[in-house]
Amino acid sequence: MNNAQLRHQARRRQALRRAHLLLLILLLALLVRAAVEPALRDAEARRSLRLARRLRRSAPGAFRPNTDPAARLQLLPGIGPALARRMVAYRRRLGPFRSHADLSLLPGLGKNQMQPILPLLDMNPR
Repeated sequence: MNNAQLRHQARRRQALRRAHLLLLILLLALLVRAAVEPALRDAEARRSLRLARRLRRSAPGAFRPNTDPAARLQLLPGIGPALARRMVAYRRRLGPFRSHADLSLLPGLGKNQMQPILPLLDMNPR
């Protein structure tokens, strides 16, 4: 083999090593994400429950989905900006919520999200 062929083979081996290293880094990043993501979700759920308990102790029935603006409804655990806007749009379109069951009709508000916020809601249409 001449020098040009040897250099070519060396460059190919080097490129292959870089590709393997990149693949290894990508695989490691995916493994770390898979290991960390559930822990982050669990931590967020625990934070939401702690906030719900604190709010429940301090002011039961403090949130009024029939009158509160979307910004205030976002303070409820598990309620983000989109869901708060949907709540406001629902009551504008169909009138006040008469019960907790009316709230459960909102898309995106499931049973698991309803559980911690139920004691915090005052459903009186004022």
